[in-house]
Parts: sequence; C-alpha cells; structure tokens
Amino acid sequence: MSNKKNKKENTNVYDINNGITITDSISLTINSKYWINAKLLLIITALAGSIGFTFSFLSLFEFDCDTRLIYGVLAAVFLLCSIIFVLPSKVRFILIPLYALLAYRCYQLRTWLYDGYKEFINTIAAKLKFIGEGQEYYPIKEDINSSDAVTYFLIVMLIIIISVICYNTIVKPRFILVFSVTFPFIETGLYFGFAPDHTPFFLLIAYWVALFSMRIAGNQFHSTSGQPVFVRKRNIFVLLLI
Repeated sequence: MSNKKNKKENTNVYDINNGITITDSISLTINSKYWINAKLLLIITALAGSIGFTFSFLSLFEFDCDTRLIYGVLAAVFLLCSIIFVLPSKVRFILIPLYALLAYRCYQLRTWLYDGYKEFINTIAAKLKFIGEGQEYYPIKEDINSSDAVTYFLIVMLIIIISVICYNTIVKPRFILVFSVTFPFIETGLYFGFAPDHTPFFLLIAYWVALFSMRIAGNQFHSTSGQPVFVRKRNIFVLLLI
C-alpha cells in the first residue's frame, strides 16, 4: 500500500454557458534581476535623501565641527542600514543591539552631548540673530572643547535621522514621516531668509518628490516574506515585487 498522499488542487474552474472557461489559479514568473534593480533604486533614493539633508543642514548653519568625521561615520551608518534593510525582516533585529550600544555610548558621553547641544543651539541662535555677536544663549564651561562637543552631538542626531530616512525609504516608504523629520531643520533657516547650498538642497527636494511619488503610486504595499504576492485593494489586485 502506498503512503503517498495526493495533493489537493486549489484551482477552481468555472464553466460559463457561452463556452468560456475561467480558472482562478494565477501562475507567475519573476525575473530575479527586477528585485535587485528595485532595491537598488530604493537605496539610491535613500542616499539622495541622506546626502541632500546632511549637506543642506550643515551648510545652512555652518557649525564649528569636524565635518570629515561626521561624513565618515554617516557613510558607514548608511552602508550598514542599506544592507540590513534590503535583507529579510528577521535580519533587521541585528540593529537592536547596535542601537542599544549606541544608547549606552550616549549615556557615557552624556556630558559631552549636553554641551554639544548647547553649542548647537548657540550656533543657530547666533545665525538667526537671537543673540548678539560674542554672546551665548547657553553658557559653556571654558574647559570644554565646543567643537568636539557639537561634533559628537551632530553625529548622534544625524545617525538617528539617516536611520529614519533609510528605513522609511527602503523598507516602507513613508513620505509624511520623513518629511516631518527632515523639513523642520531646513525650514528653521529658510523662515529667517537663510538658504543652504543649492545643489544638496535640490537633491533633498528631488528626494521628497521621489518618495511622495512612490507613496501615491502604490509602492506603500510590501510583502513581508520578500516573495512576489498579490494584495487586494478593494476590487484592484496589486502585484508586490519588492
């Protein structure tokens, strides 16, 4: 006696009176290159947003900081996030201990970060003419290296923003969330008549437009399994390829 079990077919066949036969079974063949190209475009879009925001914001207020160190750290963070976010969702849990380590490091450097925050506010206040030349909105101790302090603060702040940009572009495009995080920093200068460098600012605008276009074009639907599936939106079936 054979132990082999017959598989039950899930295909339903409907025979209509006019001789037309309808089968509700859908077969699908996907070129693997499409998945790679789609993810690559999302990474390039996130890169445009990260570069556009970072350079626009730093050029807007001209902080006394180590820009080379900031760019180097952010490049490593973007590379790490972009790699992890294109992998299956289970792999993304690797970021939890990494961000926990970052939080612990911030706790160790809390004094430096607090002084960096004060210098951060002092620079913005001076640029916006809230305080006079040579004055400080928040006084900083003389033995503190304000340049190093504001560098550490900007690194932590930009790591968080770059992570938000990467996740909400590569994994699940969310225009409103990303725009709410990035626009206020730029608007702070624009409102008072200061403009960032044109090239990165146009790149940031292009990123906003691209993300908004993806949102309204239906790219907000995603497959958690990473495999092509159909999602029903009322009477419309959307094919997920990413």
